[in-house]
Amino acid sequence: MRPGGAASVVVANRAAAGLARALGAGAHAHVGEGPVDAVFRAIDAATNIKGRLTDFRIDAVTGGKDALGEVRISVEFEGAGYAGRGLSQDVVEAAARAYVRAVNVYTAGMVGARWDAQVAP
Repeated sequence: MRPGGAASVVVANRAAAGLARALGAGAHAHVGEGPVDAVFRAIDAATNIKGRLTDFRIDAVTGGKDALGEVRISVEFEGAGYAGRGLSQDVVEAAARAYVRAVNVYTAGMVGARWDAQVAP
């Protein structure tokens, strides 16, 4: 254990592996206050865009052990709010999808593009 009693935990999941593959990058360590914070920090580093999470909600869309989770987030970029939504059986992956969606909406606004695409599960 580290001083202060907190244990170090390494979490590997499909979201982190998929992000590394999508970027054509090898494994990079990003530390956070948990796996969701760590993947958000990885996305911030990969996009060079820093957001501030203002709301995080998770709901089960289906039941059972293989339930589909829906994550809805609100993120602030340069003082303006953006929403994102992600779906997956892996809640960390769903959170990553939601965060990337918010980043995409933000960057589309930066270049004046319309952003009205449907959210893919």
